[in-house]
Amino acid sequence: MTHFTKIFALSFLCFIFFLSCKKIQSDKILEHKIKAIVTENTDSVLDLESITDFDWDNVLILGPYSNPETVERNLGIDLSSIMHTGIEIRDDINQLVFLKKNAIVRMVEYPRYPAGDFIVNTNTNLLLTPKSRSKFKIETTNDKSTEGDNWIVLVQQ
Repeated sequence: MTHFTKIFALSFLCFIFFLSCKKIQSDKILEHKIKAIVTENTDSVLDLESITDFDWDNVLILGPYSNPETVERNLGIDLSSIMHTGIEIRDDINQLVFLKKNAIVRMVEYPRYPAGDFIVNTNTNLLLTPKSRSKFKIETTNDKSTEGDNWIVLVQQ
């Protein structure tokens, strides 16, 4: 192997390592906290502002099959650090992306079952929601899950 090839290979590996470090993983603690509130307190309110202990100003809610590249273009927000989640091909989660000055500070892959769907706008499956409007009414519907349980929706107030 030539000296140039070795340097190129090392540079390439460093680049790959740098890219992998920028991936934001789902916050499992926050996911479990939200899921516990929703599944144990139907017909109440989920207040994202009151249950988070980090600084954020908006939450981006991506529903199943959302296209992060389209969201990036439309909202001017860099979502490259969450592209690895594959939300554009998944129907099992909603993705909550917490932002501070349009930079991602936390992300939650929120399971649709048994914990429900976020309803933020009837015309779209994504919305940038300010912290001050991050309250969601927890409602049980008559729709059934594949397991026969009533479906839960979280409706923005």
